[in-house]
Amino acid sequence: MARIRSLRSRSMTVVVALAVLAGGLLGVTMAWALFSATSAAEANAFTADALPQGNTPTASVSPANSPTVTITFTQAVTTTGNVAIPAADYTLERYPVPSGSPVVISNSCVLGGTTLTCTDTPGDGTWQYTDTPIYDSWVGTESAKSGSVLVDSTGPTVSAPIVGSPHRYVNGITYVNNGVGLTDTASDAGSGIASVTYYWCLATVGTCTSANGTQIGSPATTSPYPVTWNSQPADAAYKLVAVGLDNVGNTTTSSPALVTVDNTPPTVSTPSVNGIS
Repeated sequence: MARIRSLRSRSMTVVVALAVLAGGLLGVTMAWALFSATSAAEANAFTADALPQGNTPTASVSPANSPTVTITFTQAVTTTGNVAIPAADYTLERYPVPSGSPVVISNSCVLGGTTLTCTDTPGDGTWQYTDTPIYDSWVGTESAKSGSVLVDSTGPTVSAPIVGSPHRYVNGITYVNNGVGLTDTASDAGSGIASVTYYWCLATVGTCTSANGTQIGSPATTSPYPVTWNSQPADAAYKLVAVGLDNVGNTTTSSPALVTVDNTPPTVSTPSVNGIS
């Protein structure tokens, strides 16, 4: 149950009555009823009152990669009587999308005017929310579900860059030439991949990132996220990394691929025949 801070009214006349629905003998079916005053002038004038269906909540996440959902809805009040009595508590429930059993949320809610604001940290997934108004022993009807809200606070899965052609693998070293192709198997189970960007650093750099690396080409937006490495640096050993960006702003930097750039032709001496060059 979600507890509302400082909400209970102490100025309203509420009477709890035991209503006998069938007969007056011991053991017959009985139910509790909520009665409230119908007139401020007549203290003895009461009528059966009821809690309505909860108002449909709104669920949102801000910023887009936040792990916290904010749920807002309008306070429910009783439907009959001289004074409308606001619900004192609510049951908030979270539903997984597209289907599944709901989970009751125990977080506190804050009342501002007639609007309640609640928060929830459900973990990554797509969710909907409902609220059910409560006053002491009386329970209203569960509201309609909110719109769906996506929670994605986890970065994508990004592989080390996959080196394509032209390259040669000799004695445990991957040699690449100008124009070599790079791809990646990046994926994201939440909001999906927005782009993959590649960077190079000297092999002597401890950790290669987007902050200290040099970008290779433009961000790739379509799987397998291809890019061509042109205008390569001087012949030497380098680290290549891929940085995956998902559609809500989470990023992941891959482990490095080690390559050696070699764009220098070999030195060839003049051929000799029978010792004559």
